[in-house]
Amino acid sequence: MLNRWYQVFGIAAATVVIIATVAGPSIGGIFWLARLDHEVTELQTDVTELQTDVDELQTNVSELQTDIVELQTNVSELQTDVDELKRGQAIILDILQNLANEMPELRNDLDKHIHDPDGGTQFPAGR
Repeated sequence: MLNRWYQVFGIAAATVVIIATVAGPSIGGIFWLARLDHEVTELQTDVTELQTDVDELQTNVSELQTDIVELQTNVSELQTDVDELKRGQAIILDILQNLANEMPELRNDLDKHIHDPDGGTQFPAGR
């Protein structure tokens, strides 16, 4: 795209030379030549600003691409952590379920031991 602008500037510069040759030293020709020169200068400034904007956009796109890659990595690591937490939760739930299943048997054993008629060690009833 910039090459196209440079071609336009080349055409504009050639136009300036032609006008200067045709107009000669006349006041109208000098005024027109100065105005054309001013317009070309403004176009050059605009192209420079556009190039700066394009460079900034390219930099921003590159930074966004890097951020996206980092985000994908973070999401992957978080998913791994969530999977590990789920496995840990399943283990804890399994342990609690086993304890709940064994609780009546443990309670019965404790009650038998507390009320042992054979004179074994007895615990106070309040404990």
